[in-house]
Amino acid sequence: MEIAAASAVLCVGLVSVFAMLAYRFVDRVWLKPKRLENCLKRQGLSGSSYRLLFGDLREESEACAEANSKPINLSDDIVPRLLPFVNLRIQKFGGREFYYLVLSSP
Repeated sequence: MEIAAASAVLCVGLVSVFAMLAYRFVDRVWLKPKRLENCLKRQGLSGSSYRLLFGDLREESEACAEANSKPINLSDDIVPRLLPFVNLRIQKFGGREFYYLVLSSP
């Protein structure tokens, strides 16, 4: 009987530790960035919505590939060529652009 009670307590402890670690992971990876996004939108800073893992990487690589595929003249503006993604974001969301990076604590 003592062994069953001890194993039940151990199982409850392990499940609670796992649940706490899972919540911390979800909080850092999804909940905290979404709260930050909502806070920034309330302050008037617009931008694309937070997307898990890769974010805007696909759009950024497509914009870079498109910008590099076209020839450039000496009289052309260099910013759309060097920073095509930033240039498209400014055109889409206006001049107030804010980039944020969510990192875990050291």
